[in-house]
Amino acid sequence: MKRIAILLVVVALTACGQIGNKSAKTDSSIPVVKATPAPADWATYTHENYSIKYPNDWKFQENYMGTDFIIFSPADSTSPTFTENINMTKEDLDGKSGDLDKLIPPTLDMIKRMATNFNLVSSTKKKDGQGEYQEIIYTANQGNYAFQQEQWYRVFNNKVYVLTLTLLRKNWDQGRQIGEQSIGTFSIK
Repeated sequence: MKRIAILLVVVALTACGQIGNKSAKTDSSIPVVKATPAPADWATYTHENYSIKYPNDWKFQENYMGTDFIIFSPADSTSPTFTENINMTKEDLDGKSGDLDKLIPPTLDMIKRMATNFNLVSSTKKKDGQGEYQEIIYTANQGNYAFQQEQWYRVFNNKVYVLTLTLLRKNWDQGRQIGEQSIGTFSIK
C-alpha cells in the first residue's frame, strides 16, 4: 500500500471510484454526478483497456514521466516552463483491498508529507455512470509554482486508476471545467 501511495504522489507532483468491483459497498448517500458530454470535435485516445476524450488543441503523449499518458493543454505564455495537464497512472493492487475508504487515507498522508504548503480542499466519494470514485482536490507548491490538483481514483479489476488535473492556481476557475469534462469521458473497458 505504501508503494502505491508513493507512486501516486510522485507522479502527481512530477507531472504538475469504484468501477465494476463486485465486492464494493454501495451507499445511497454518495452524490451521483452526470458527466457533460464532450464536444463532437474533441480527439479520442483509445487504449485496449480504456479511452479518454480531450480538446483537439491539447497534446497527447503516452508513457511520460511515469504516467500511462499525459495530455498537455496549449502553452501559456505567462508560464513558459510549466504546462497544465491531465495525466493518468495506474497501479496493480497486488491483492490488497480495492476499498477506496482504505486506499485514500494513506495516499493523502503521503501527499501531505511530500507536498509543500499542502492544503486539502475536498475529498469526496462520488458516483457516475461507471461507478464510484474518490475525488480529491488540493493545493500545493512545487518550486516556483502554486498549483491546484484534482484527482479521481477508480478501482477496476484489482487496479487503481488515478486521473489528475494539474492547473496553476491562478487558472483554476478558468481551466477546471474543461479538465473535468475530459476526465469525465475516461472509460475503462
